[in-house]
Amino acid sequence: MSAVPCGLNTIVVHDEPLLLTETVGGLAMHLTHGQHEADAGQAAIPDEWFVATRPGWETNIDDYNRELLLERRWSTRTLCGIAWQAMAAGEAGPLHPWQDIALAPTCRRCLTSLDRQFAAPTPNDRIGLLALLIAQAVEEHGSAEVLDVHGDQLSALRAVIRQQVLVRLGHRGRTWFVADRLLVTCDAATEQVRLAKAHELMRYMHFADGAGTPPENDAEWRFRWSAWCS
Repeated sequence: MSAVPCGLNTIVVHDEPLLLTETVGGLAMHLTHGQHEADAGQAAIPDEWFVATRPGWETNIDDYNRELLLERRWSTRTLCGIAWQAMAAGEAGPLHPWQDIALAPTCRRCLTSLDRQFAAPTPNDRIGLLALLIAQAVEEHGSAEVLDVHGDQLSALRAVIRQQVLVRLGHRGRTWFVADRLLVTCDAATEQVRLAKAHELMRYMHFADGAGTPPENDAEWRFRWSAWCS
């Protein structure tokens, strides 16, 4: 056993500890609120995990503070609203053989719920202009990309883009964030562009003078955040 027993596996948000928790058979790491009243909730791990003669007993469990682990102070539901089994393994190692050390939440629904506790960031004052240019690009090219969008501005930009595409094209646009880029499409615009390019190709095949088609200018549909909203 370590000289100083390890405490609970928590993160602190607005001075409130949130317990990292796992579900039976689940892979995601969840977050769980504490209860305001003592003994009003669930313990961090089941009591029987401390029984050394029980199958599945893990020696690392003795490196944790037993009193803290058995305090019934946690909500029976995670932030995303599901039942949980036990605290995720902290720095002292697994509390049960099937556990891996996990020091950060990975459940998207828990993280979304956590985000709501923070004030929404102020949108960049040039987001509207960038969204208008993107909507124009979608209309002319069928899709558009935005590179290196700041994380705290992503939600606001996506919302304004969808609004601009709907106003300009009369059809709903869709956005995806992949790697470091925001992809914007509109099915109706893509189909119109496909037909237009097919007609251009037919005209070229009849009237081409051998000079070849001009290269496409990706600056018309690919934008860099820093160039417009720095």
